[in-house]
Formats: sequence, structure tokens, C-alpha cells
Amino acid sequence: MQKVILSFLGCLSLSVWAEESNIEPVDFSYSNWDISGYIKVLADIPTDGRDAEVELDDLSIYISGNVNQWINPFVEAEYFSGTIWQKDGNNDFTDGEFIFERLYNDFKLSHRSRLRVGKFLAPVGYWNLIHAAPLVWTINRPASSTYSYSNYVTGVEYGYVLDDYLGSRFDVYVQLNDEFDPKPYKQHPRRYDKLLGGSWTLADNLDSRSSIDFQYAEVENSNTTRTTLSIQKIWYFDQWDVDAQLIYTKINMGNTTKLSNNAAKMKGELDNSWDGGGYIQTRYRIHPKFNVYARGEYFHYAIEQDNGNNFIFGGRYLLGIWGNINLEYKWGNGTKSIDDDGISISYNAMLRW
Repeated sequence: MQKVILSFLGCLSLSVWAEESNIEPVDFSYSNWDISGYIKVLADIPTDGRDAEVELDDLSIYISGNVNQWINPFVEAEYFSGTIWQKDGNNDFTDGEFIFERLYNDFKLSHRSRLRVGKFLAPVGYWNLIHAAPLVWTINRPASSTYSYSNYVTGVEYGYVLDDYLGSRFDVYVQLNDEFDPKPYKQHPRRYDKLLGGSWTLADNLDSRSSIDFQYAEVENSNTTRTTLSIQKIWYFDQWDVDAQLIYTKINMGNTTKLSNNAAKMKGELDNSWDGGGYIQTRYRIHPKFNVYARGEYFHYAIEQDNGNNFIFGGRYLLGIWGNINLEYKWGNGTKSIDDDGISISYNAMLRW
């Protein structure tokens, strides 16, 4: 891993040098600060015996600055999962969690390239990059877009725009130590202490978006490595859109002699196993303010040794500057999918100051 990282840093240095050697004057704006964010209030009405509840699913505040070529900070502070009301009487709003979801600075090396340093979203698929509730199509996030890889990177990322018209670019990143301010395990089953990855966005424009993404990850406090490959394609049409993603994660649990008894027992079941699957979803605009959508997903969970299938159908009504409302029904089979069966209603809105 160390040799790979050193090779990565060497290639990055050469790329920056080559870029700087042909750099053109760029007119960067100064003293441009922005405060914004979004809110998502979620009501769940399960059909599997769980209690109905209403919660502040997400409240995120963004602070961004474009001071000059070298000082371009971005901060996202997030409060999530605060219970507003629950059928069993648990109305403790303070049971939510607070984290810094993003905290980084962009160094603009030229009009095509930048260096990002800090904590940022891993470029694996499109959903992980735009997962703010008002921007995504559905209430419930597909497992394919989050479960098997590290959603965050605490390290360095180099990005280069290949074609402005097509929206094609590549990004490579590295993390050498633990993630800064990680989410609790109930939100994500693993944490990672080393990452190496890259994303090739072939197109990102008004007609379509497509990307091929790779990530190598070392799981914290274990000998387990996870190697992920993701392929995603989105098609945009006049009244309807289609989004599909396939993801595969190879699991290697390392040397058995260094594992705990429980981990060694699991090794025979998990080593050379895999997580992965895919989804396809579509939405249709019935009216400028109303669209309907549907999604089907298959996902294989290595730890549970189970396959989860889930389906959703729903609609979204746009309230203009006041946000949007989603109504959604989800059902599935398998130990991971069936726990989420039921009706969900969400209010989502972008915030600006």
C-alpha cells in the first residue's frame, strides 16, 4: 500500500508540474462567500412492526468561500436523525448526531485542474456526490450507492477537466490515516484508515452522465481490504430520465494468524467473497411540478450471506422556492431489505442566506 501511495503522489506531482508549466492566466474572483444548506424532515410509517416516527433526518449548513486561487474553503456541518415524534413516546430531539460531513480547501492550479485537501465525498457513483435530499430523486437511498465502500475521504484529491463541453474529467485521491469525524456505525458499518481511488467521468451534461470509479480501502482495526469497481450511467430525456448503477466489491480478510477469534471464524465465510449489486430507476414528469418514479435493486451482502431485493414507487411535488414533498412506498425481501418496508413521506428544501 505504501509503495502504491508513493507512486500515486509521484504521478500527482508530475501532473501538477506539467499543468503549471503551461498555465494560462485565469481571472479568479475574490471575497465571494456563500452560506446555504438543506433540510429534510422524514415521516416513516413501517409495515413490518416497527414504530412510526417523524424525525429531522438531515439539517446541513454549507459555508463556502472563493477568496483567491489558493484559498477556497468549504464546510458542511450536519445534524441528523433527531427524533421529533415516535409512536412509543420517544420524542427526544437531542438523540440526533452532529458531524462535519465535509471540510476542505480547493487549490486552483489552473482553469482545468484543482487540488483538494481535507475531508470530502468519495467520487464513487453520482448519488454519493449529490446526496442532498432536495437534489436526489427518491427518499430511500439504494444500497448500491453507499454500503460497500468508503463514502468519505480524509486526504488529498487531484481533479482535471478533460473536456468542458462533454463534462468529462478524472479525479484521483488518497487517504493515509483515519477518517476525520466519522459517522456512527449505525449509519455505516465500517470505517477506513487508508484509501486509494479514482474516478473517470466520461460525460456529465444535459444529455447524460456516465462514470467508471475505483476504490481500494483498508478497513480500520482489521486486516480486511475492500476493492470496489462501480459503473454508472444516467440518461436525460424530455419528460423522463433513467439512472442505473452496477457495483462490485472484492473482500480480502488478510492473514488469519493476525485476526481475532471471531474474525478468524468469519474469514472462511467472507474471504474472497464480495458485496455488490445494482439498481435501475426511472422518473417521469407528468407535470412541471409533479413527477413519479420507480426503482428496482438487487444487492448481495457478504456478511449476512443474503441477497436483498427491494422496490420503490413514489412521487414528488415541487413547491418552487419552498422545496419539495416526496411520498414513497418501499418493499423488499432479504434480511437487509425487508426491515425498511413501508411508506415514507419527506419534506426537502434548499436553504440560502
